[in-house]
Amino acid sequence: MEGKKRKVDSENRQFNKEWEEKFFFVEHNGKVLCLICKKTVALPKKGNVERHYSTCHGSMYNSVLGEARREMISQLKKTLQNQQLFVKKMTSNTKAVTHASYEISTIIAKKLKPFSDGEYIKECIAKFVETCCPEKKGLVEKLTLSDSTVTRRVESLAKDVHLQLKDTIAGFEYFSLALDGSKDITDVEQLAIYVRGVDKDLKVTEEMLELRAIHASAKGEDVFREFLAAFNAPGLVPEKLFGIATDGAPNMLVPCIGLRGHVERWLESLELPTVIWYHCIIHQEALCAKTLRMNHVMDVVVSTVNFIRARGINHHEFKKMLDVVEAEYGDVLYFTVHWLSRGAVLHRFSDMMTNISAFMEAKQHPVTELEDPDWLRDLAFLVDITTHLNILNCSLQRHDMLVHQLYSTVCAFIIKLRLWKCQLSENNFTHFKELSKHTNTDGSKYAAIINDLEGEFNFKFSEFKKQEQNMEIFAQPFSVDIMMAPDHLQMELVELQANMDLKGRFQMSSILEFYQKLPASSFPELRKHACKFISLFGSTYICESTFSSMKYAKSKYRSRLTGPHLEQCLRLGNSRFVPRVDKIVDRQKRLHCSHTPDASPSRDRAKNDI
Repeated sequence: MEGKKRKVDSENRQFNKEWEEKFFFVEHNGKVLCLICKKTVALPKKGNVERHYSTCHGSMYNSVLGEARREMISQLKKTLQNQQLFVKKMTSNTKAVTHASYEISTIIAKKLKPFSDGEYIKECIAKFVETCCPEKKGLVEKLTLSDSTVTRRVESLAKDVHLQLKDTIAGFEYFSLALDGSKDITDVEQLAIYVRGVDKDLKVTEEMLELRAIHASAKGEDVFREFLAAFNAPGLVPEKLFGIATDGAPNMLVPCIGLRGHVERWLESLELPTVIWYHCIIHQEALCAKTLRMNHVMDVVVSTVNFIRARGINHHEFKKMLDVVEAEYGDVLYFTVHWLSRGAVLHRFSDMMTNISAFMEAKQHPVTELEDPDWLRDLAFLVDITTHLNILNCSLQRHDMLVHQLYSTVCAFIIKLRLWKCQLSENNFTHFKELSKHTNTDGSKYAAIINDLEGEFNFKFSEFKKQEQNMEIFAQPFSVDIMMAPDHLQMELVELQANMDLKGRFQMSSILEFYQKLPASSFPELRKHACKFISLFGSTYICESTFSSMKYAKSKYRSRLTGPHLEQCLRLGNSRFVPRVDKIVDRQKRLHCSHTPDASPSRDRAKNDI
């Protein structure tokens, strides 16, 4: 049944221009406004307007007639206009100050600084304005940067970035995930999950999907539960998942009870094929380093360095001795547990061995191994091989590398290992500079170690070996053997290899640019194949860099930083999306200026994060 129309609607009542001079009324923002008292009437009806004027203002203004009346109306209209401009200016200033508050909060979060730094930053701005432009002092006073305000700002900014990621995820053709775990300062396991997706235009998006805190045990089922929650939240589609990269931890890769087993059963329940599952390349290199079996060398170096560095008086005396003898280096490097630091520590130790030996003798703590020729040769070999491994590690940590490039780097290193093995077995120390300084060296001893290292690399990278043919099709489509290619790619490869224009374009552009411009109508399967391999992570270095930021953000001085706020800071700090501050400010119903903050739930939460 059609709704009954109101009589007012049918009358189509509108403002009458005559009411301006007769009753001091004007039309303002769609309403009928009295110029004298600034009140409005409910309906634009002559009776309502006349009644208001007669009741409230008639006795005072009925005597004002003619030109005097028109002049008074003109003045009242100017007053109204000035009031509007003032309100507009105040609103504009408040909006600008709020915008600045968001921008400063973004910087605080990206720099991983405490939220309470906002108040200190405001003091700095106030001092600058007071000195250079005191007329702007009022704007600074309106700036809100209390710890609770910065907390709310960061929450809004991170939410906006996450919404942008969700919108981008909806356009993914294929994507892969990278997972890695590490404990924060409070011994809570933090699981970093990154997504790398490719859309139909082969544009790559690589972002932090979630940072999930695992408060209980970190067993495979616990990791899978967090994995599934992070997977479902932004609307990822299981059918588009192509690969997963993790470290080599048991809770990730044990076939039945690890994350891999749980994910494979989950995909099987959805009647989906298994994904490409591989260890992280950088972690693999670290595992290979452990096969060197040089603990008898490393233990002596570590204990000696720690003796010098860990005790303040020893460290001071050692540096003083180096100054006296005018040594090349001013100090010995401190050793950490990571193999990445071992090359630098060992090299410095080897170069300063004479000074170190003299100092340890003076402290009545002699290191007998420093006089042992066999031990010194082992040290020299360890210096050389860890230097080579560190060079490999750094080359694997470059950003924006595709998986086939990372695999090629590892393959090249394996070939180097074979070369070194042959040369060492013939006592050729060309590529081992420190070892070549020693005489009577048995190269076959070190050739055996290189052989073990080569075997470890081949075993650890066997998962990549299985994808070598597919990587070759992706990386070298013009030279790959078509007979060895999958059936669904053969016809397109024939057309591609026969096209001289495309071959020239392939040689002149990057592989990503080539596939982005490859006609989708002519080569749909090749583009789909490329899309899959572009989506693959070659390493979880991006997760490792997140953990480095996490340890800085959640340190012993800020251990009460909550999990959600830690994730928000890391998201803003690592994301390539730019928070849409204008949109956030426009969405706010009310813009607040600075005032004395009251106790509130947000402020209580912020206290944990300052």
